[in-house]
Amino acid sequence: LTLKENKYNDQFKLIFETVKNNPVEYAQIAVRDIKNQKLKQRGTFNELFSNIKENFNELERIGIKCSKSNKKVEESAQIKAIGLAAKIGLSLIKSGYYESAFNVAYPLCNATMGSLKSPAAIKIASGLIKYNQDKFALKIAMLVAPLKGESKINVAKEIAFQFRDKGLTEHVKAIYLALKQNPLEYAQSAAVEIKRNKKGASLTINDLLSNIKENLNEIERIGIKCSKSNKKVEDPTQIKAIGLTTKIGLALVEHGYYENAFNVVYPLCNVTMGSLKSPAAIKIARELIKHNQDIFALKLALLVAPLKGESKTNVAKAIAIDLRNKGQFEYVKDICEELKKNSADYVKNALLDLEHKTTELINVHSKFINTFEVKTQQNLDVSKNVSEDIKFFQKIKTVFSQKLAGYETITCQTNAECSPEIRVVLGKKKCVLEMKKKLQKTDFEWNFDGNTIFKNHQRLSVENYTELTKAFKLFLESMKAKKVDYYAEVT
Repeated sequence: LTLKENKYNDQFKLIFETVKNNPVEYAQIAVRDIKNQKLKQRGTFNELFSNIKENFNELERIGIKCSKSNKKVEESAQIKAIGLAAKIGLSLIKSGYYESAFNVAYPLCNATMGSLKSPAAIKIASGLIKYNQDKFALKIAMLVAPLKGESKINVAKEIAFQFRDKGLTEHVKAIYLALKQNPLEYAQSAAVEIKRNKKGASLTINDLLSNIKENLNEIERIGIKCSKSNKKVEDPTQIKAIGLTTKIGLALVEHGYYENAFNVVYPLCNVTMGSLKSPAAIKIARELIKHNQDIFALKLALLVAPLKGESKTNVAKAIAIDLRNKGQFEYVKDICEELKKNSADYVKNALLDLEHKTTELINVHSKFINTFEVKTQQNLDVSKNVSEDIKFFQKIKTVFSQKLAGYETITCQTNAECSPEIRVVLGKKKCVLEMKKKLQKTDFEWNFDGNTIFKNHQRLSVENYTELTKAFKLFLESMKAKKVDYYAEVT
């Protein structure tokens, strides 16, 4: 500038071009000052704000620099920087420089966002929405929705509610779906609030359970959280948490969400299990068995069987007894093998009871059991036509229902060399036929009271009863070939 004032234009141009080619920030500031013929480094912020059209590039640059500041939240320099970023962003919006305002907000929306940056981001997003620049506000929400940290989630939620107020349902849906993909608890809660259109409203568990299909993920999440609670057993909060775990687990089983129910009870089944968690695990396991989800009950028993602690052993034993009552002797054997890994006296007593009584059940024979094969073959003709399926089932129901007096269940199992392997469990109210061939397994369940038949938990139409008929015929052929063993449990 001194050279220019003294008419040394060539020398002035040489220095000016050299500085202009230097990309660093302060060199470019010097270029601007030289152009404005100002010897000081820069104008005041008031001067910049007084003519935004002339200075919007400089304001954007300063705003971005302030947004990137990552000093401690309580430091005055940080408070001043983020405050200035918000002021610049709003000023740019008012002057129509919407993309520049978004560029200022962008560095706020990352993992560094906390209690200071989030209000600044909301202010800029609100300004953009006010001026119908919804796409930029949506971008801000989508930047923070997948991140960890409640302050970030609150930004996305606040923007979603502002979109809802404007009737921008597609933008609301986009933020909702982004939050649903975030597994963190507060993100899921925010998604629920958006869906229910109630800011800060927490739904009761009864509200959620009133529509399990719609609220399945939230219900499971709450159940797992309660299941993981490890406060003292006498603490009312702990009692409430485990009670809620039980309620959720049972409700999920009742509505057919078996794997979700298993996921809820799973965290109960570890070293923290005691006198409060064990009854909850038993209740849910028994409900699973009642719904023919024996494999999930077995998994629960196998989780606790090898662990130290009488309450854990009692859970394994209770599940084993229920499985034994259904004729699942192989499952009982698996549980006993896991229990043997614990040498405590209470485990030995449990094993003595399980193994002794199971052997007794397997070896119980009576006049009925001895003549069961003959009576069945007398009533059922293996060579009968498939068209007479209804008569077939009427006869089989007579044999399996009326002749079971004094018995809880009767299990018929083909020998190991048979293919396919067939297992029939007969009770007073239903008959279950399981057929295994290589890696394929087919389950039939016939409920006598309703005279309904299910295949792999899907109800069969009358026209498809032939599927069960054919399976029974294979079983009866094994009976005629003396390849079936019979076990009974006395009521």
